[in-house]
Parts: sequence; structure tokens; C-alpha cells
Amino acid sequence: MVSGDVIRELFTGQYRILAFFALAVILVYIPAFALVLRRRKKRGEDFLRRHPNAAIVRILRGKTTGILTVHSVDGEKPVLASKGTTWFLYLAPGEHELLLSYQWTKINILGKLSRYFDANQTVSGKTAVKRMTVKAYEKYSLFYDPQTENYKFTRNMSETVKRSKEFADRPRSPRH
Repeated sequence: MVSGDVIRELFTGQYRILAFFALAVILVYIPAFALVLRRRKKRGEDFLRRHPNAAIVRILRGKTTGILTVHSVDGEKPVLASKGTTWFLYLAPGEHELLLSYQWTKINILGKLSRYFDANQTVSGKTAVKRMTVKAYEKYSLFYDPQTENYKFTRNMSETVKRSKEFADRPRSPRH
């Protein structure tokens, strides 16, 4: 079969629903996701332009597989950025009120029987409002401790940011 015949057969044969679904993902989902990522990056860059002395809060995952969600900062949508699989929150210097929640999967230890039963359970930590004060050019960590059921906010002493390199000289994307 020639490649044109393969494509024609794919869209008219028994796999046509799957082919149209894959085409929809390629034509709709991927560009939409790229647009969301571009918008998030632009929002972070705009925030850093307005607040060049912003603090960076690294959102840490716990020992369990979980997600810490920052729902709002001072009642507004948070400014988030990511690098790889690590998420960061940008905050202007001063006192802030964060609405936080944590959710993780508790793995049941049924062994071989767990494949026959829905053995994993999603557990939500308490949703809390956490007040915190950040200083200019500092780096912090934010995480949830399931044992104490508290959100922890710590300053990273070894990673204090110097204005000269990481903040003042950070690359700016050209505007078109």
C-alpha cells in the first residue's frame, strides 16, 4: 500500500473513530495547551517586570505522591511558573494570605489482590489559609506534612537570591 492508501484506509476503515480522535487531539488540544503555557509564562514575566524584587516560593511534593495546590494569593489567582516538574510561586515582598489544599493517593497494601479491587484511595488534607511574609530576593519552600497535617513554609538559607545575577539579569523575551 502506498502511504496515501494507508491514510485513506485509516479514515474510512474500522479505526476511523480513533483516527478522527487523534486528529482532533493534534489540531485542537496541542495548540490549546501550548497557548495556555505561553499565557502562563507571559503572566509570570509580566509579574516579574512589575515586581523585579519578587520572592520565589518552590512548591514541594511530600514523601507521598501528592499535589499541593495554591488556589489563591490575597484572593487573586496565583502567579505560577514551572521548571521541569517543579512548580514555583512568585510573590511580591510583604505579607500574603494563601489558600492551600493538598491531595495525595494512599496506596493500599493488598499485594496481589489489589489488582482485583480499587485498592488506592485519594485522600485530601485540610484546606487552609496560610499567612506568610516574604522578603525581597529570597527563596522559600512550601510543603504539606501529612503526619502533622500542617502546611510548612521555610526560607531557603543556602539559596538566597542575589540581585546581581538571578533577578536583575534574568533574560527577557522580546515582544513582537
